[in-house]
Amino acid sequence: MSELRWLCRVPLSIKTAQSLISTLPELEFIDSNLPGYRFVSKTVTYGEIEQRWLVVQSQDRRESDLRKLSQKIIKAESKAIQELKKLSQDKFACEADAIKTKNTFLI
Repeated sequence: MSELRWLCRVPLSIKTAQSLISTLPELEFIDSNLPGYRFVSKTVTYGEIEQRWLVVQSQDRRESDLRKLSQKIIKAESKAIQELKKLSQDKFACEADAIKTKNTFLI
């Protein structure tokens, strides 16, 4: 650590960081001395500069993210059911009208 010049947080708006986070296997993470935290160190070349990135995983953050994702899924499912009910009540003059309406829901 004596050669460490500086440390900063890498934002997930950077595509390289998003890619790294989404492709890291769970088996690579090492348990930390702090309960509920795991980490992995990766060497990444970003902006033509070789850097060492430390990816930290928090059990509390993970559980919170899963709860939020579950809420979003429930909300999307509810919306889809409402749209389906609305669509199933419509009368169509021909198959082309039904396809046109279906395509507006897919967008």
